Amino acid sequence: MSTRGVIKSVVAERNWDALRSILANMTNMEFKRAETLMREDVLPELPNDLMWETLYNLILYRRQAFITSVMATRKLARDGALSFDTPFAKALSDHLHQSSPESVSKIVSIALPCLATETQIEQLFECFRIDEPRSRIAILLKSESPIAYYVLFNSLKHLPEHQALVRKCCVYIMKRNNDMAYNMVSILRCYFGITDLRSQLSLRIEPYELSLVDRSYQTFLDFLNGKRPKV
Repeated sequence: MSTRGVIKSVVAERNWDALRSILANMTNMEFKRAETLMREDVLPELPNDLMWETLYNLILYRRQAFITSVMATRKLARDGALSFDTPFAKALSDHLHQSSPESVSKIVSIALPCLATETQIEQLFECFRIDEPRSRIAILLKSESPIAYYVLFNSLKHLPEHQALVRKCCVYIMKRNNDMAYNMVSILRCYFGITDLRSQLSLRIEPYELSLVDRSYQTFLDFLNGKRPKV
């Protein structure tokens, strides 16, 4: 049986001792291949609960090697089958908070671009106990996905005295130097009344259109893509 077949078999059986033994006896090259196999092939095919249980045991075995395997959440998120309300997602959060607090924001930053809805992002933050608004904003800023931009926008709306922070976010996003980033800056600048940005932005939002920006994700997405939403 191939390595892939053996790994899939022990995962299906939840035989974590066997999985650790297989990984421990690999050469460096084989282990590198196993990392990719887990992230791109094995984990994405698993149902939600087993995916989290497998990921938990992999990170328990070797955190630095398998933390990026959280990207396997992409398929579940896309299919609407992803849930953080499962014992091993919570166990993983607890383990990282206790053993490697600096890895908490790292795994959340890796997972966030894989998510498809505002609810999924909110559940991710809740599961990994990223509760402080500015901590959430710092992580959201690292992602360039449209849904992350939308959650960032909504997060900024709920902060008091947000002008200075919004401006810092604009400066950070502008450095990406792409159309979506410039449109996002235009949205933030117009909505929050930021007047001292030294940049020429092509997207212009008229005052009467500001109420459309936060009407829904779809109208926000239209502006983000440089289009006028349908009223």
